[in-house]
Amino acid sequence: MGKKVKFDPKLPIKAAIVRIKIQRNKKNALIENERRIIAGLLKDGKDENARVRVEKIIKEQHTLDAYEELYIHLEELLQRAQSLKASNGLPEDLREGVCTVIFASPRVKIAELTTLREQFTVKYGQLILQDAFLNRNDCINPKVFQCLSVSPPSEAEVLLLLNEIAKQHGVAWEADVYIPGVGGESTQGGTEL
Repeated sequence: MGKKVKFDPKLPIKAAIVRIKIQRNKKNALIENERRIIAGLLKDGKDENARVRVEKIIKEQHTLDAYEELYIHLEELLQRAQSLKASNGLPEDLREGVCTVIFASPRVKIAELTTLREQFTVKYGQLILQDAFLNRNDCINPKVFQCLSVSPPSEAEVLLLLNEIAKQHGVAWEADVYIPGVGGESTQGGTEL
């Protein structure tokens, strides 16, 4: 007969919190470096290469935003680890945190979240796994759900960030389309987004 896995989420929660802090620092450094590279590309007139890199930055920023929300949920789960351990069922007030961790685990590179997903699945059954992956009853934190979605950024979002990077680094660059809410119309006669 198989060995029963002991449910003790405290250690993997603590480890996940530390890992998120490390990953946030790495991603912040990566984003700052990418912004400098993009400014250079814009200065050299390599707009298409800059656009591709900006999409990567937007994805990384979305991951950072998801990390912030995950961090909050993990802190809450850590504070209530004894409650999770002692209860037979999932406490309703911790459902969003557990579902969010399960949903995020395959989407971010934090092994401790996978460990937690496995422990939560053993403790609460396959139904919690299905609920999280299907977002049944909107059990996942909406910001994490949006940030970790696979949809590409909008053209307006890309152009706004390109414009921001150009201004930040003193590069004379203008989008070839009109971006509502950013300066005047383009001098290059582009179309409105």
